Amino acid sequence: MTKKKLIGKITVGENTTIKLAIKKLNQTGLQILLVVDKRNRFLGTLTDGDIRRSLLNKLSLDSKIEKIYFRNSFVIKKTIPYEQARQLMLSRDISHLPVIKKNKVVDLYFIAKEDKKKINNYFVIMAGGFGKRLLPVTKKIPKPMIKINNKPILEHIILRAKSYGFQNFIICTHYKYKKIVRYFGNGNKFNVKISYLNEKKPMGTIGGLSLLKKKISKPFIVSNADIISDINFEDLLRFHKLQKSIFTIAVKNYYKNNQFGILDVERGNVTNFNEKKISINVNTGIYVFSKKVLDLIKKNKKMKDITDLFDLLLSKNISIKAYNLFEFWSDLGTQKSLNKIKKIK
Repeated sequence: MTKKKLIGKITVGENTTIKLAIKKLNQTGLQILLVVDKRNRFLGTLTDGDIRRSLLNKLSLDSKIEKIYFRNSFVIKKTIPYEQARQLMLSRDISHLPVIKKNKVVDLYFIAKEDKKKINNYFVIMAGGFGKRLLPVTKKIPKPMIKINNKPILEHIILRAKSYGFQNFIICTHYKYKKIVRYFGNGNKFNVKISYLNEKKPMGTIGGLSLLKKKISKPFIVSNADIISDINFEDLLRFHKLQKSIFTIAVKNYYKNNQFGILDVERGNVTNFNEKKISINVNTGIYVFSKKVLDLIKKNKKMKDITDLFDLLLSKNISIKAYNLFEFWSDLGTQKSLNKIKKIK
C-alpha cells in the first residue's frame, strides 16, 4: 500500500462517530486517525487513548469525535529523514508524526514496533492452570503450550509483548511446568529475559503473585496464559500511568442477545424498555498491577482468585480502572474457542 493510500484510509471527518472510528482504527492497525474538515484540511488526530478516555467520561459510541480528537497535535512542515523523525517522536513519546503542507497531510511518519523504546516494567504470565476443560488435549501438555499456527499460546503472548518493547518476563507455573521451562528456558532464543515462579500446589488465578521475590516498584502487566489478542500492551501501561491507577483491568464489550425485551420497573411502573441486545463488559484476563496491589496480595496469603482481589480493593474503596479493549481478543479456555481461533488464525 502506498503512503498516499494509507493516509486516505486513516483520514476521517470530525462528524465521524466513535463507533466508526474504532472500526477504522482496527482495520488499519496504526492506532491513529487523521481528522480533517470538508475541504480536507488537517484539524488534528485521534488515537485509541483519546477514545478510551472519552468512554471513561461516559460518552456513547454514537457520539461524534469532534468532542474528543486532539487539536494540538505535534506536526512538521517538511519531509525529513526517517531517523530524524524517529528521534523527534521518541523524544516526545509519540508514535506518529504528520507532515503538513498548506494545511493538508502529505506524509506520515510512524515508529515501527522494532524501533520502539525498551520497556523495563515486568510482564507476568499466569500459566499454572490444569486446563481441565481442554481434556484430553491437556493430558500431556499444559494449556499454554497448545499450538496456534505452530507456536504455543504462551509464545504468541510473549512475542506480542516483546514487539511493544517488553523484555522482562516472569512465568508463573504449576501443572507440567517442566515442559514450559524446557521450551522457553531463560528467554535467550526469543531475545528476552524469562524467570519462573513455580507453585508447589495450585494457588488460584493470582495467588502465585505472592511468591514474587523481586523488588518491583514500577507497575507491571499480568496476563492469563490462555488468551490470544491484538492488544497494544504499551498503550495499556500508558493508560494505567495517565489515569494514576492502582489497578487496571482490560475489558471487552460484547452485545449479548436476550430472548426477551427487558423492562425496568419501579413501584409498579415501567420506567424503561431495553432492546433484546444487552451490552456487557467481560474480564479479558489482562491487568496492570501497582506495587500497592502486590503488597496487598502478599499480606493476604489466602487470596487466590482475581475475584478475591476485586472484593478486597472495593472494600477499601480503591478505584479499579477499566481499559476498553477494542482489538481482537479470544479466551482459549474451551475446545470450542480453541477450534474457532484455529480457523481465524
